Amino acid sequence: MIELIDVNFYIDQKRILKDINLKVQKGEFAAIVGPNGSGKTTLLNIISGIYTPTSGKRLIFGKQHLTPQDKQKISFVPQKVTNFNQSFPLSVFETVLLGLVPKKGLFQRFSKQDLEKAGSILEKLQIKQLKNRLIGHLSGGQQQRVFLARALISDPQILLLDEPTVGIDSLSEQLLFEILGEKKKEGTTILMVTHDVYAVTQHADTIICMGDGMIYTACSAKDFSPSKFESVYKYKIKKIEHRHSYTKKEQNNRK
Repeated sequence: MIELIDVNFYIDQKRILKDINLKVQKGEFAAIVGPNGSGKTTLLNIISGIYTPTSGKRLIFGKQHLTPQDKQKISFVPQKVTNFNQSFPLSVFETVLLGLVPKKGLFQRFSKQDLEKAGSILEKLQIKQLKNRLIGHLSGGQQQRVFLARALISDPQILLLDEPTVGIDSLSEQLLFEILGEKKKEGTTILMVTHDVYAVTQHADTIICMGDGMIYTACSAKDFSPSKFESVYKYKIKKIEHRHSYTKKEQNNRK
């Protein structure tokens, strides 16, 4: 579904990505981790088509050049702070329906099925009660759920997410991974940039470690170890489990 071959990317003669080689298979959940400035978001922007590689090949669905129909099969949830005007007078429901515009066209009316689908996704993400609220009046966690709903309504074959857990509460994070698990079972290919290393080792299939614009290692989540991460972060990593849903028995055992 996604393949990068010897990809390099420069900005103002500075090399941001260096000799990137990457494959993500259909239905795979891959997580990209690494320190700030390592090139994670740039890599996601290359894959999404926002940036074009300076050299090397980007293949999506096995193609270098995507048709408009191909592009409709890709949904991207960027970091909220980079691409959102808080004062724009759009409701939650309207924001979610915007996810259908690439398929339907800008001036096409939404069908009854479209409206029902939007309502169903909002209900699944537990924000249906907010449907008439202005998007700019929501909390960060609520906004992230709305952006996820907008991305999911088009039933994408590839879902790209840039740090979707930043600034959200534990309930929102739990719902996010539940939804991603469902989409993965349906065959959706997921690529997520995150700093939440422990969470993705529990949910992702593959962990991709980046540093200095390069991929240091890519391994199965089952084989991921703190030592792999230490080679990228350059300091000792202590793995701590942090959950909000311990059973009473587990809580007693921890005392």
